Amino acid sequence: MKKDNIQRCSICGRPYKGYGNNAFPAKSGRCCDECNENLVIPLRIMMISNPNKALEIISKIK
Repeated sequence: MKKDNIQRCSICGRPYKGYGNNAFPAKSGRCCDECNENLVIPLRIMMISNPNKALEIISKIK
């Protein structure tokens, strides 16, 4: 994959340029920077501090 390729975010579906980010645990695949910052990273932190709540949120996303 080239850095300037246009991809689709597996979470929000919007196009983004570049490599993207690992969308786990929200979804499989790659996601845009905005979804990574606003959803994926907070979910990863929540999985450590409050795993039951994180799993509840993840089940609603998928």
